Amino acid sequence: MGAAVIDDVLVIIMLAFAMSFGGGDVSLGGVILKKIIFFVTAIIIGWKIVPPALEQLAPLRVTQTVISAGLITCFIFAYMAEIAGVAPIIGAYIAGIAISTTDFKHKVFEKVETIGYAIFVPVFFTSIGVTAEFIGLGGYIWLAMVLTIVAVLAKLVGSGIGAKLAGFSWKSAAGIGVGMAPRGEVTLIIASVGLSSGLIADKMFAVIVIVVLAATLVTPPLMKVFFSRT
Repeated sequence: MGAAVIDDVLVIIMLAFAMSFGGGDVSLGGVILKKIIFFVTAIIIGWKIVPPALEQLAPLRVTQTVISAGLITCFIFAYMAEIAGVAPIIGAYIAGIAISTTDFKHKVFEKVETIGYAIFVPVFFTSIGVTAEFIGLGGYIWLAMVLTIVAVLAKLVGSGIGAKLAGFSWKSAAGIGVGMAPRGEVTLIIASVGLSSGLIADKMFAVIVIVVLAATLVTPPLMKVFFSRT
């Protein structure tokens, strides 16, 4: 889980720089300075302000105060990221890390998970399906197949070696590596941001969607093989 979080953090930081260059800001010094200011400000606020604020709001006799405060924090951080020219997902991610340092993290997670899966997640995946253009994609099927194989093998080898170094058997390590393959939510978010920013073409976005779906579908049979007792 820790490796997955680090992987996502590095990718969204790279996305922030890619969006800046894609938007025409080619000054490397300016881009780095802008991102540093945002990350330093967001981290300080998340570290020094968010936890005490939640502590002060929790005792109030208002329905779901902590949950409301958590959602407001998420939206504020996402808006800050948008203003700084960074993907809103990065701001929301930092907000989540800030809330996770408090004693209310489990309560916020349980409530927000319900709201997310009831409203935001279905809307997001529906928008992905509507945005993807699969017409005329026949010539790209081979590319989707190759990328799917590469994606599964990369997780199998990378995470598998890490699990082996942590003391797991080769079979269990391979199973853990395969289990990392269907982690496609952040991939789809980043792909949709790249599409809206003009960093990737419509066809490539559709290919990425196919790769995520294919990696998700092949994972259960592979996990059954690696985690079987026979």
